[in-house]
Amino acid sequence: LAEYGLNNPKLKLKLLGHDRPPEILFGKDAAMEGRMYVRFQNSKETFLAGQSVKKDIDKKPEEFRDRKLTDLSNAQVRRVVLKTPAGEIELEKKDTHWEILKPLRARADDQKVNDLISRVTSAHIGQFVAEDRGDLRLYGLAEPRGSITLFDQEQKKDQKVEIGESIKVAGREDKGQTLQIGAIPEKETDQIYVRFTPRGSVYTLPKKIEEILNTKPAELRDNHLVRIDTNILDRITMDAPGRTKTVLARRDGNWTIANRSNAPADSGAVRRMIDALQNERVTRFVEDVASNLPKYGLDKPQLQLTFSSFASENTAETKSGEQPFATIAFGKGEGDNVYARLTDEPFVVAVRRGLLDQISPDPVRWQDLSIFKFKPEQIHRVSVTTDKELSLERDKNNQWHWLKGNGAINQTNLQSLLTTLSNL
Repeated sequence: LAEYGLNNPKLKLKLLGHDRPPEILFGKDAAMEGRMYVRFQNSKETFLAGQSVKKDIDKKPEEFRDRKLTDLSNAQVRRVVLKTPAGEIELEKKDTHWEILKPLRARADDQKVNDLISRVTSAHIGQFVAEDRGDLRLYGLAEPRGSITLFDQEQKKDQKVEIGESIKVAGREDKGQTLQIGAIPEKETDQIYVRFTPRGSVYTLPKKIEEILNTKPAELRDNHLVRIDTNILDRITMDAPGRTKTVLARRDGNWTIANRSNAPADSGAVRRMIDALQNERVTRFVEDVASNLPKYGLDKPQLQLTFSSFASENTAETKSGEQPFATIAFGKGEGDNVYARLTDEPFVVAVRRGLLDQISPDPVRWQDLSIFKFKPEQIHRVSVTTDKELSLERDKNNQWHWLKGNGAINQTNLQSLLTTLSNL
């Protein structure tokens, strides 16, 4: 056995569990390239095995540890509490969108919130440094600086990433949910010491993780003027002082002017207006509490838009009739901007004055300008009357022939005429 390095081997593999094999002993490398000697304990037989087996086994314990910080995914997170030296920020996901609950109630930017969450859910441990039972001051972890708490969709268990004081829950320290961020290692300035209490150790993470402490509420706000759920949008009411209300109603995918006996509306123009409103971003947040509406001309707005769903009869979920879900009021202008607010939000914002050019309360502006409502292939007969009448008809083979008139028919020119007529 000494010849094969198996009398006192330096590497042994012991497997645990029911029906486990005997302990495996690894000896010297064999003369055959890529091979080594192995044997089972209490066995007289010696085998040749690939050296790759030894390389896979002969590792430090930390190399077998999971380096992913948490198994929680972005999609599972429903609430976030971020504590920084500047204060506390609380976020909550309602349906498919994020909202800020603290320090003010406002719509949040979904992408920015998801980016914040990803800092934690995508974090990978750089090094396993030490057990966390020792002096945490060595790593700057005795007095961490803040925390981020991620609540999953069931809201039964939470994962806390802490960069500050320890978390207390019902009078006890919650050691299983916290990541604390400490000092920067002297020799690895691109890393930072962290402590993730569920795993009970001190690690390093990329230094960028500490950037979450610089997050400010204003950076997470959604600066879109309004969210319009087009899946439930059925009516748009435009109300301007001194004018009759204009009501646009959706019917079978197209838009009509409801206050003009449901006359056809220019559906393309209506959709462009909706897109413009959805894509419009505020130029600035003027006031977080709209306490002085006359100052901004919002006590008597120059234009008010109301977006509603409509149900013709009662259901288990909704009542019959019109159900407004968003209203935008536009006040007076100042320079290139005009003041605006959503009536269910306490803020005053400024938006481009040019936005109002795309929103007219005049029903004539929304009339359908199309003369014909058909496609070229739907036309089967054409009559032209001047001092005489000419008439053509399309046959089953899609060819045109004279009903009144004579001579050769240029099929290409006729098709071009039909295309022009259908686009009028």
